[in-house]
Amino acid sequence: MSENSMQSWTEAVLKRRKIAEEAFVNIMFDGCRHGRNYNSDRQEFSDQDKGLDALEQCKVVTFSGYDGVVTAWIDDSNMYHAEFTRYRREISRVSCVDKTELETWIKKWLPKIHEFN
Repeated sequence: MSENSMQSWTEAVLKRRKIAEEAFVNIMFDGCRHGRNYNSDRQEFSDQDKGLDALEQCKVVTFSGYDGVVTAWIDDSNMYHAEFTRYRREISRVSCVDKTELETWIKKWLPKIHEFN
């Protein structure tokens, strides 16, 4: 491959990647009339503090592990919700709580996304 064609290929890949990073999927959540826009490149976290900070801005975040996912969102009434799922099965959920209660719930369930059962 010539240097020019390699550069063109690299630019095309970077352009597609930028488009993917800016693309959102609208997901319906309890309490959200029009759903929430979600982009896994921007809204998926492993660090609790970073994820909760992003939740305030993005209105929905996920924490993914080897053995589960915690999804948290803020509804249209500014109430907090979260669910822990494992293999597409809901294990635990908290609904219509304040931020402090959400943080307590996440602190309990977030470590479980890395447990093998």
